[in-house]
Amino acid sequence: MNLVATESLYLMLSNKARCQQLFQKGNRTEEDITDFLVSLHLVLELGLNAFFRQVIMMQLQKGISRTEVADNLDKISFIDKACLFVYMPHYSFDGRITDADRYHSLIGKLRNFAGIRNKLLHGHMVGLIVYENGNTDQSTTHQLLTEQTLNRQIEDFKFIMEGLSFYLDHLDSSFTPSGKESLKNQYLDVSFLE
Repeated sequence: MNLVATESLYLMLSNKARCQQLFQKGNRTEEDITDFLVSLHLVLELGLNAFFRQVIMMQLQKGISRTEVADNLDKISFIDKACLFVYMPHYSFDGRITDADRYHSLIGKLRNFAGIRNKLLHGHMVGLIVYENGNTDQSTTHQLLTEQTLNRQIEDFKFIMEGLSFYLDHLDSSFTPSGKESLKNQYLDVSFLE
């Protein structure tokens, strides 16, 4: 059965462009770092959700509606989908089990990665309190808005995408090597952070 499916990737692509713009900016402000962290998380979540939808729907051997499948998949968190992807499918690691074990840690990195975004978008205090005696106190979220956090998020993002690319490369499936490359280029790309 031949089918043509189109999916809007606007939010993922626009947030990639936003990340790239902020990444190349010198002397980033706290607001720039905040925007970058939120945009990078959106690129990750939107990209992984679309990636998993494609991997599953392109392998689907049932006659049910593809949009129904997509709707059901969208009810599963992207982190849970990543766990299932790492644990459930059949892989041929070709003697690279050490790499598979190393990339398994992408699950923990995904959980940690989402923490900063959750604090920012759920309204955790981003602030500094100055007391009468001159002492200051920063909120936990405020302390995270640093270049060091930004760089750590970038490294974790790259590791997650690299790990999922590794698992995709070793997935026993009907995907051709060029089909796998296409999926990686569309959804697991990190070149916008170079």
